[in-house]
Amino acid sequence: KVMDTCRRLGILRVVYASTCHVYGVPRYLPVTEEHPTSPLSVYAASKLAGEAVVQGYANSYGILCDIARLSNLYGASFGKETVIGQALNQVISGEPISLHSLSPIRDFIHADDVVEALVRLAAAGEGNSGCRSVNVSTGQGISIQEMAQTLVGVASAGGLGAAEVLQTGDGRGDAVAELVLDNSRLQVL
Repeated sequence: KVMDTCRRLGILRVVYASTCHVYGVPRYLPVTEEHPTSPLSVYAASKLAGEAVVQGYANSYGILCDIARLSNLYGASFGKETVIGQALNQVISGEPISLHSLSPIRDFIHADDVVEALVRLAAAGEGNSGCRSVNVSTGQGISIQEMAQTLVGVASAGGLGAAEVLQTGDGRGDAVAELVLDNSRLQVL
């Protein structure tokens, strides 16, 4: 409906927020925008379907678009649906950081940096034709363990006490052991 409304109103520029999870299990690292897609969840599949709709409108109606494939976001307002949100809520509550697996490596990016990237993509649209995918990430991986230990250090320095970090699962449950994106395309905008 959004794309059809853009078409009807003559809006010729769209930035679509997708996810790095459309790639599935990486065949190589860092993952470039040319990497095959193979979503492992309904969420990732729905984002990939949205990408296809945006591409279809771009091809059919000449709408310029960028598909922003966002890496793992974090920020002050994120709830328990993200691993950093879970850990932050546990630290603030004075609980140990208890996470299913500490070994996966992720490419974490702050929500403010994502907003800046999306604005840059929207502004870089002139002269762009068709539809392109752009990874929005730091390009650097950090393990869940390292992230949790960083939170423990920040909490301790802030007077919240030193929380311990616990792994609740066997560490083998995550299908994607490492997901780090190549952000070279974004850097040249």
